[in-house]
Amino acid sequence: MAERAWKACYGVLLVLRLLCAITGTGYIHPDEWFQSGEAIAGIHSSTSLLRTWEFDAASPSRSLASLHLFQFPLVAWVHLNYRFGVSASSYSLFLAQRATSFFTSLTLDFVAARLVAPSTRQRLQTYKTLCILGSSHAVLSLCTRPFSNGAEAALLALCLLLTRAVVDLSHAESRAYVPVWVARQRWIRYCSALFGLGAAGLFVRFTFVAFALPCAAYVAVAGTRLCRRQSILSTAALYAYLLLETLPSFVFVVLLHICTDSMLYRGKWFSSPLLLAPLNLLRYNLDPTNLAEHGTHPRWLHVVVNAPIVLGASVWLYGALKISLWAVGRKVERRKKVKGKAKEIDVDAAVQLTMRKIYLATVLVPIALLSVQPHQEPRFLLPTVLPSTLLFAEACFGEAHRRMQMGRRTRRLLLSLYLLQHAVLTILFSFLHHGAVLPTLFNINNALSGRGSAGWLPSSDHTGPASPTASLHIIFWRTFMPPRHLILPLQPRGSSQGGGQTRYPTITDHGSMPARTLAAWLRSTSRTLSFSPNQSREELEAEDDNGRDIAHSRQLVVAPAWALADLERSLDMGGEQRETNLVRLAAFGPQVDLDHLPEVTTVWRREAGWASLKDAASIQLVEFLDVKQAASVRREPPPLASVHTQS
Repeated sequence: MAERAWKACYGVLLVLRLLCAITGTGYIHPDEWFQSGEAIAGIHSSTSLLRTWEFDAASPSRSLASLHLFQFPLVAWVHLNYRFGVSASSYSLFLAQRATSFFTSLTLDFVAARLVAPSTRQRLQTYKTLCILGSSHAVLSLCTRPFSNGAEAALLALCLLLTRAVVDLSHAESRAYVPVWVARQRWIRYCSALFGLGAAGLFVRFTFVAFALPCAAYVAVAGTRLCRRQSILSTAALYAYLLLETLPSFVFVVLLHICTDSMLYRGKWFSSPLLLAPLNLLRYNLDPTNLAEHGTHPRWLHVVVNAPIVLGASVWLYGALKISLWAVGRKVERRKKVKGKAKEIDVDAAVQLTMRKIYLATVLVPIALLSVQPHQEPRFLLPTVLPSTLLFAEACFGEAHRRMQMGRRTRRLLLSLYLLQHAVLTILFSFLHHGAVLPTLFNINNALSGRGSAGWLPSSDHTGPASPTASLHIIFWRTFMPPRHLILPLQPRGSSQGGGQTRYPTITDHGSMPARTLAAWLRSTSRTLSFSPNQSREELEAEDDNGRDIAHSRQLVVAPAWALADLERSLDMGGEQRETNLVRLAAFGPQVDLDHLPEVTTVWRREAGWASLKDAASIQLVEFLDVKQAASVRREPPPLASVHTQS
């Protein structure tokens, strides 16, 4: 009965993970999109998208081959829509990437089930471990997003599974006689697979080396045991021979990535100089000036803040307790050995003891190495979730809590803290954190593609296709960077952008520009000047001076409600008499920005009630209108508490 209940609980958690993947519009970090879908869509479409510095063809720091490997369904979906003559909607592109990440995250579940300690209660222990893993917000929120860290975590999980096979091989002589040559052949197979996974992980993120280091160290030591001979020279020669047998898999995967990257970046399979994306990224990160552009952090941040956030405060507390008791146990064990009272353990226990040491090293060694770098983000520690969960689940439900003298009350306290923290963080990062950005992009994409019935962009409006001079300028302000492939309709390679009934606006991201500066910018460019989303302001002004008709242009501003109040005040300070400033067209929510909670509270307090809170914690799509434009617009917009209309 208990096993059935835990199995049902795991099934519920799987459904919850899928829902977080396909319905969670929380926006955690721009790398979620700009290091995955934005780069892939830019290659397979003629639509002008934003290519970040990592994908500079002169010196790329990210492997496009690796992206295509882990986001192949996205590529297939885009080309399938091309084949039927349609442009994939932004929501379908969103689903393709999230679904791929969801299935990639199942690798962690598969490996966790295989690594659970064998016992008479193995199935029950397996479901308990899977429930602990499945309830982690790192799995529910981070692994279900197209971060490269999720692929890195999946590859590390497979490395741990292969390492377990090598550990079993090392203890095979205790179970039954295994010929040495058979053990060597198995070691070569396992090591070849590890080298192949290591090469793939290296091109996903060069930090994969730090996570795989404990596994590689143990496998290397296990190989030396299989090569022991009478002389050191013959042992070294045999070991070198075995290593040469395993290298082809590493070389093959590396060459495959290099050639594919060369084709995708430079249009030919081989190019000079050799294109090594991980090496370029390593060089970039070794330059302190580059890291300063992305933000520097204290070197203790991973240990004190990031690890408790990603792994869970209870897991981190348990880890400190585990290390302390291990240090005490070492002293007791040494005393027993001196007195001849050391207790012999069976082979299965020896295997699990070795694996626990590897799990612990896989958590501590990468954190120590990554702490050397001053740029530290919580998601960098995502691969440590599986080994830490295996240790924590065994401490709570396995035989380890009896040896550690963990009482029932302590165990319940740790589990309660674990579940409470991960539940709160799952809701925050899956649904609330900048959660209105993606719905805004979906709405704009549907309006531009003619799929939706967005009232703010009617087909008969002055920006319609009938007017060749009509233009649309969408300005993002005080939001995360908007991924262009989720805004602009994608067109196949070789087609002209803007053909047919599809509208291609200018996309401008002003980031955290001060309100006064943006107000001045809106006054000076109160018309759309270009259809290209990547042109400079000078190019836009030059194009406008060449005779573009600005009478039918529109400027739309996408910004949080709390920021628009400041923008309205800045527009009032211009000293000009205007009939209309900002007109609300649509609102999307919820939008929770942890850096600006006081501003949201201030807007909410202006008018009591939950309706005002809903408006305050939202992203507004508003139109900026000057006197000339206001005279030509005869629609009455709905009022908004935080965005004022003046007459």
